[in-house]
Amino acid sequence: DAGRAVRRQTAVTDVSIQDGICVTSLADNSVIRSRYVIGADGPRSVVRDSFGIGFEITRPEITWAVVDGVIETDFPKVPEIIVFQTDTSDVAWIPRERDIDRFYIRIDKRNYTFEEIMDRIRRAVSPHHIEFKSIEWTSGFSVKESVADKYSVDGRIFLAGDACHIHSVNGGQGLNTGIADAFNLIWRLNMVIRHGARGEILEEYERERKPVALSVIESSGELVRSTKYSQPGTHAKEYVRIVEERAGNITGMGIRYGKAGLAGSRLYDFEVTRGTETTRIYSLLDYSKYTLLVFSDHQIAVPFGEFMNVLTIASHPAEGILGSGQSDYTDCGVLVRPDGYIERVIPLTKLNKLLRIAGL
Repeated sequence: DAGRAVRRQTAVTDVSIQDGICVTSLADNSVIRSRYVIGADGPRSVVRDSFGIGFEITRPEITWAVVDGVIETDFPKVPEIIVFQTDTSDVAWIPRERDIDRFYIRIDKRNYTFEEIMDRIRRAVSPHHIEFKSIEWTSGFSVKESVADKYSVDGRIFLAGDACHIHSVNGGQGLNTGIADAFNLIWRLNMVIRHGARGEILEEYERERKPVALSVIESSGELVRSTKYSQPGTHAKEYVRIVEERAGNITGMGIRYGKAGLAGSRLYDFEVTRGTETTRIYSLLDYSKYTLLVFSDHQIAVPFGEFMNVLTIASHPAEGILGSGQSDYTDCGVLVRPDGYIERVIPLTKLNKLLRIAGL
């Protein structure tokens, strides 16, 4: 949209702040000056290293191989993840898109052959037969765990994704956590750049997202260690128990930014109706703006600026009016952040207090 091209095959060699401006040096000797820099450049982040941000890595000496491919087997295929219980739970089978299946195989050594991987898979599904008809992708990784000491520098440099946290793939939380980092940061930058919000709003990024990263490492670490260190014969059951206990963290639906109450939790994605048409509230949110949901049977004029949408939701649908039977927010004003989290809930009698939004 801005008419700027992505620079491919061009490495960043250094990032600094000079007179309040971010200066990014590239391998082709060109320099980019900007108001902000987001280092989403992975576990070997040049941005993080340029500012000497601590990133102490724990290595639990657990190594996995990954294989994606099309299989031929007489083992009954199911849509769920299977964790096989043999000597340990060192094989997991995950259905993927189309006719592709993924296998995680704990191998615990750096040099291994594909036949060694297949031996473990065959042992897991025995007495059934299994072979790969074709392989889409294969890789290996050793488990590493770390969270950056800080996520930002001088309100100008920010880290996101693997640049500020790495962990085991167990639980599948890596990409989801990185995307949630980006969403949490981008709406804040948007409010500062386009709507004049104070810079303090950017400080909340680390305060909210770093505890999430620590909890993700705790969850994924417990899962990956259970595959090796559970009592003999209990590995798979122990793995499933941990998944069930930490489901809110693994799915992301249990992540919240507050200790209690609706504030800090995700907005429920409830159904809303206008006339004969029914949709869900999340389809009505504008993810670049705040949304004020006013649960009232009376239209209330709220004088907000361009950074906010206001939706009035009645207890019963009518022609041209949104309606919902959602009871959790009855007779309330619910201020929803651009990322779908509730900023605050205030009774309609005190709705005017919503005019004082933190940082705006």
